[in-house]
Amino acid sequence: MAVPRDIEPGWIYHHSQFYRDQSRKIKGKFFVVLATSTSDEVVARVLTSRSNGRIKDPPCFHGVPYPAYYIGDLDGVLKRETWVDLRAMDDLDASTLSALLADGIVEPLTNLPEEEFLNVLDCTASAEDTTRYQETLIRDLRAETASA
Repeated sequence: MAVPRDIEPGWIYHHSQFYRDQSRKIKGKFFVVLATSTSDEVVARVLTSRSNGRIKDPPCFHGVPYPAYYIGDLDGVLKRETWVDLRAMDDLDASTLSALLADGIVEPLTNLPEEEFLNVLDCTASAEDTTRYQETLIRDLRAETASA
């Protein structure tokens, strides 16, 4: 599998400086890119390995306590069982992400298998916290990918 030179839908990335915890320590986070726009926006969702009541079956779950899509550990690529967190996330800036990629702060990890990626797209597009704009980008990509 080739490493993308830029931000690509279906790829999982690790951002080593994603947020600061309560003690102000910089922490990393994994995220999956779901779609990109022509206006430099990236639709993404963070990944979590904390189950906190998230379910595995069915993998796409929109209920309480947390809407999520279960992707497992991707044949050991991820160290733990993992979910795509379907709660709201602001779009990311593609130019900023590209610069962070060039600096090694954001690194590509792996891409989701095509069928799994299509399922994640369907699930995220239908999630309550997905904006109409994000849904449109996701569904447009889904249609393109399915017809390719």
